[in-house]
Amino acid sequence: MAIAVQERRAAEAALLAVREIADQLLMRNGELGAALAQNARFSEGNRLFALYAIEQSRGEARLLKETLESVHAKRVKEREMLEAYRRSATSGRAAE
Repeated sequence: MAIAVQERRAAEAALLAVREIADQLLMRNGELGAALAQNARFSEGNRLFALYAIEQSRGEARLLKETLESVHAKRVKEREMLEAYRRSATSGRAAE
């Protein structure tokens, strides 16, 4: 009988130890879940910032492209005007 009581106490102690470990694991699991949730929010914030930065870069690229096209068109018109002045000057000299 004494052996059965000792075995019962040993089993209860083992069960108590298992419960403590399970409680610790559940608490740790909750901490990990909270950390993962925080990481997800942080990652989402980074993703939104990256998308914003990409859109801003695209906007700047469009603006630079439009400016370049405008400058190019202006240079073409200036060349055409210069060529017209040259032709006018050359034809004026030929007439003299």
